[in-house]
Amino acid sequence: MSQATRLTKYIQMIEDFLARRSTADEFSGAFFRAFQKDPGGWGGDLYEALNWVATACESYTPRAPRSEFDVTEDQLRAQCAERLKALHRLQRDLPR
Repeated sequence: MSQATRLTKYIQMIEDFLARRSTADEFSGAFFRAFQKDPGGWGGDLYEALNWVATACESYTPRAPRSEFDVTEDQLRAQCAERLKALHRLQRDLPR
């Protein structure tokens, strides 16, 4: 599967989460698992944006945060929205 196709799938997952078509639990688990299994090869900026989302997904907790590293649903949404802009911009530069 090409990087462009894989990136499109990640972007769709984020958009579905932000549009509330998936819950925070569903999204965080699915995104993190997909990123762990991803074959990689991402350029610096793409890797950074995807890794940022994956890290936020791994740190997501549905309960009140117990440490500074825990991420609430609102924080997860905010981080995803911010990274989504970068991913759309970077997507335009990928070879098809």
